[in-house]
Amino acid sequence: EGEEIENVNDATKALYATGYFEDVNIHQNESIVEIDVKERPIIRRIVFEGNKAIKDETLQEEIKMKAGAPLAPHLVQEARSHFLEMYRRMGKYDITITPKIIRHGTASVDLVFEIQEGETTNIEKIVFQGVKSFTTGQLEEHILSKRKKWYRFFASDDVFDNERFLQDQHLLKKFYFNNGYLD
Repeated sequence: EGEEIENVNDATKALYATGYFEDVNIHQNESIVEIDVKERPIIRRIVFEGNKAIKDETLQEEIKMKAGAPLAPHLVQEARSHFLEMYRRMGKYDITITPKIIRHGTASVDLVFEIQEGETTNIEKIVFQGVKSFTTGQLEEHILSKRKKWYRFFASDDVFDNERFLQDQHLLKKFYFNNGYLD
């Protein structure tokens, strides 16, 4: 009997692992095995609404879901998080992405990502506090971030990026260290 329960648990896990089922119940009465499953709906199409800064094709390439595949809620949330990160790298921090599921009966759905793009966060000013030994200009030469200027319209280093900001901190520490400041 312990082996039968183990086989039922293994079968349940294997069915869930396929990704095709929302719910799996296996009942065993003597020699009869009854399997009740609830299938995940199939994605009919994936739609992006409100996006201007990133094209539909680019967003589609970045997700692990395709039309014709079963709807997996964890992949929807993973895609949303990934999209938010893509926009943040572009300096868009005031963004809302809402995934919506539009059902077509019980078998298929449309997955819609409603995107509200905010304004781009540009770097208007760079301030170094507590600096005594170097000028602002000297320090700005050693970081990747730049101030927004009207003639730099094709530049992206004047858009705030948190990863670049962290890298700038590292570069400044390295600059100070190389100039005799050990701490």
